[in-house]
Amino acid sequence: MVILVENEIPKLSKDLVDAHKHLFKNLKIISKYRMASIIDKLTTIDIAGNYSVMAKRLGIGDREFRKFIGRARKNDLGFTINIDYPSIGLTQLRIFIPRIINLNNIPMKPWLKLYSITYNPIGVSLVYYMPYTLRKDFLRRLDNELKSLEIDGEFELKVIHKSFKIQPRLVSLKISELFRFNISQWLKELSKIETYTLGMHTPIYTQDFHDPYDAIDLLILRELEHDAFTTVFDLAEKYPFSPKVFMKHIKIHIKPRKTINGIYLKPKFISRQSNHFINIDLRITQRQYAVLLSLFKKMPWTTYVSLCSDISLSTENLYDISEAISILVTMILPVNVLNGLLVFLEHLRESGFVYKVKVYNHDPLSIKRFGIPYSNFDQEMRSWTLDVERSYRLLKNRILRYIKNTG
Repeated sequence: MVILVENEIPKLSKDLVDAHKHLFKNLKIISKYRMASIIDKLTTIDIAGNYSVMAKRLGIGDREFRKFIGRARKNDLGFTINIDYPSIGLTQLRIFIPRIINLNNIPMKPWLKLYSITYNPIGVSLVYYMPYTLRKDFLRRLDNELKSLEIDGEFELKVIHKSFKIQPRLVSLKISELFRFNISQWLKELSKIETYTLGMHTPIYTQDFHDPYDAIDLLILRELEHDAFTTVFDLAEKYPFSPKVFMKHIKIHIKPRKTINGIYLKPKFISRQSNHFINIDLRITQRQYAVLLSLFKKMPWTTYVSLCSDISLSTENLYDISEAISILVTMILPVNVLNGLLVFLEHLRESGFVYKVKVYNHDPLSIKRFGIPYSNFDQEMRSWTLDVERSYRLLKNRILRYIKNTG
């Protein structure tokens, strides 16, 4: 499905400028306090939970870093860690269901990472955390639950092999660059990238998956994913362990596995009402994927670029990966950029860079995100389990019932 659009790109109206006042405000704050350099350096961080250690990694003073965090929180700038999911035994599964389904009726809900209603096409987009060692049993159970929904039309299932998180470039771009799409500029970028990456082959299926050491690691990662500047002292206030225990887990378990790959600015200060949250699904050839990966990583509206393959539930082997490769691009776009981008995507298809394009426009108000499913980890077996209820009971008896009420 390719969306055809008119070539005319609308100009930025006064109404759109007014709708982005809070965006301008935050950009001015970042500029005023010279926060951009620290924000960019944060993407190199491999450890969190202790401000002194983080400041040392960044090469700045502890006092300067604490001042940066204070200003960020005061101005509602959120930060999250980027997690390498294979290092904790998880891969990601994306499903598109061609019908609106209430969140309460979603299959395998304890494993859900993201829920969103889409329009054009109408449906529900779901992303799951899927334990790699249990993938066949996971897909078999998911298949049974999907069949019980009795939905007409085919489900689209994609396993995400590798995902690249992109730092929002809002801090380093002129406002005018955010609200336009220069097609000729990106065609030039495409031609430049093609000269040295065309035909490049890098392995995308081979990754090492490791089950976590214990549930405490998962609790730490979940809290840091919610707020990257949570400290071990904050964790000790909430859970029945000392700061030393949390720091030990971070240094001995999380850091050696390179589970944390940078701290990134959350793009939540972009207006929800006046922007498009989209997924672009590009079906490509093995020969072209490096070109398009490089291209979309450079675009200022990109938040994720992922390499995927289709999965078929109709075959005997439930984990039968298609040879065809897809690139899934997640973007948050100002309204008047969308038309230009769609024209550019159509050009990619006509030029043979991609042979199929799908664009899913999400309703931003419907998006629900869920953290790492630590309650699905069997502490006794030291591995993920599909017996979620039993796992949660054990975790509740041992840890969760001791959680302090922080008000």
